[in-house]
Amino acid sequence: MNITLRQLRVFVAVAKSENISHAALALSLTQSTVSMALKELEGQLGLRLFDRLGKRIVMNSQGYWLLPRAQRILGQIQSIAGELGHASRPALSIGASTTIADCLFPRLSTHLFQQHPDLDLHLETDNSSGILDRLLARKIELGLVEGVCQHPQVTATPWWTDRLLIVASPLHPLAVRAAAGPLPLKALEASSWIMREAGSGTRAIFEHAFREALPGFSIQAELKHVPTIKVLVATGSSLACLSEIVVRKEIERGQLAVVDVRDRKLERRFYMLQHKQGYQSEIQVHMTRWIMQQSPAIESEA
Repeated sequence: MNITLRQLRVFVAVAKSENISHAALALSLTQSTVSMALKELEGQLGLRLFDRLGKRIVMNSQGYWLLPRAQRILGQIQSIAGELGHASRPALSIGASTTIADCLFPRLSTHLFQQHPDLDLHLETDNSSGILDRLLARKIELGLVEGVCQHPQVTATPWWTDRLLIVASPLHPLAVRAAAGPLPLKALEASSWIMREAGSGTRAIFEHAFREALPGFSIQAELKHVPTIKVLVATGSSLACLSEIVVRKEIERGQLAVVDVRDRKLERRFYMLQHKQGYQSEIQVHMTRWIMQQSPAIESEA
């Protein structure tokens, strides 16, 4: 058996994207070179690592078994090269749910680039369930999500507590009433809402706290783009439930107002997700430790 490092690099790149052309672009190789290297690796192993579905390829169980082992070998080679002064460019793929990507990730990425100026950093943004799917498919190495995650193949570590606020236009009747003090839950019964999309951590927390208690619950729109939600709420008659770090500036500027509700405190944890069987590079280990150490600073500066 004569498996080469190029074959393993090609396999890992194709496994992450499940797309030959994307892998070729990431590796600065031609598609034919990538296809040939993958074919040679499967020939050396005597098994298929991907299922071909028409023009698509999907990693199978044998590919999932090989992926963390191939990553471990490549990580060890990179470590050896680094000690000899010939390290290849380090890489890290992170998935972050919308709120974290917009509000907290810039600080995290700034720290990474300060420590590793040549870092090849990839960020994928999706809601919490989408990030979990990407982690399970080994398309990212680290997930930062807004909601609780329970999956037997994933380690979920809480790293920060976030507060959710109900917001409205400052001219909204409920906002005017709430300026004098928290409102009873019944006051929200006839309200219309602009909601985050199903699958988002924010939506899940809100529905758990309010859906059954508000029989007149009415959704005007479901949107993934948080800036659009803020504009529609600030200029309309609907309410929204959003993270405090997302609406803090608009509240300070008087563009949005908080509608406090009695006996309803909406808090959630942000979780760091890692695959239990995934290979952890040195830079990933550094990143996870730094996030846990610096989370109070992130909160104060968000």
